[in-house]
Amino acid sequence: AAAAAAAADGKDGKKRKRKIDKANEKAGNHLSLVHWVGQGVVDKVRPDRTYYSGFTCNDDTFKKGDAVYCLPENTNEDMYLAQLESMFEDEEGKWIECCWFMTQKEVQQFGGKLPADTVEHELFLGTSVDVNAIASLEGMAPVYTHEKFVQEVEKAKASRASASDASDANAQASSEPPPAKKKKSSSSSSTNNANDDDDDSAGASSTVTDKRFFARKIFIPNKGGSFYPLQWTPERGFWVDWSALSKKKKTTAKKSKSTKRRAGA
Repeated sequence: AAAAAAAADGKDGKKRKRKIDKANEKAGNHLSLVHWVGQGVVDKVRPDRTYYSGFTCNDDTFKKGDAVYCLPENTNEDMYLAQLESMFEDEEGKWIECCWFMTQKEVQQFGGKLPADTVEHELFLGTSVDVNAIASLEGMAPVYTHEKFVQEVEKAKASRASASDASDANAQASSEPPPAKKKKSSSSSSTNNANDDDDDSAGASSTVTDKRFFARKIFIPNKGGSFYPLQWTPERGFWVDWSALSKKKKTTAKKSKSTKRRAGA
C-alpha cells in the first residue's frame, strides 16, 4: 500500500511539474524551455553545482565552445558576443559561464594596439570569464574561424548572385518586347539597369558579411596588450595552445643565444 501511494504521489508530482512548466512557458519564463543534455556531474570544488555537457532551448542545442549572443546590460547597446565555457545548475537557478569576445573598439579601449593584419568583421577572444543567468542567452552567434568565414562569405555571394540571375531571367521571360520606335530609350534603360546591377554587386560583400564575424587571436590586456593565435576544435571552440607557444618561445630563445655566440666568436 505504501509503495502504491508513493507511486501515485510520483505520478501526481510529474503531472504537477508538467503543468508548472506549461504555465511558465505561457508566462514567458524561458527557464521552463531549458532542458539539460547528458548526465550531470557534481563539481568537486563546488558540490552545490551540477555541470552538464549542454542544454536545449526551443529547437536549439547549446554546448561548450558555441558562440552565442547575450543580452547587454543597457538596451541601447549591441548584443554581447561570448563563447560558452561551461553550464551548470545550483539551488539558485541555471547558469552559463561565458568567455567574452571583444570588438576592435573594445581592444583599443583597453589599451591594445590592433595588429597590422586586422580587418573588418574580426573579433578577438578576451580573457574575461564570468557567470551569467542562462536566461540572458539570446541564441547562436555567427562567429567563425577565418577560413570558415571566407567560405561562408563566398557561399552567400554565390547564393545572392544565383538568386539575382534567376530573378532577371524570369523578368526577361515575362516581359513583352518594346515597340520598335522606342528602341533608343529602351537601350538607355538597359544601360541604367546594368549600372544598377554593378552597384548591387559592389555592395554585395558588405551585405553578406554584416552579420558574420571571425576570430583568430586572443587579446591579453597586459601592458601594451598582447595577441596570440587561436586554435579551434568542435569540442572546445576557440582556445590557445599555450604549451606549443611555450616551446616556440624556448626554441626562439635558443636560436637567439646561438646567433649571439656566433657573432661574438
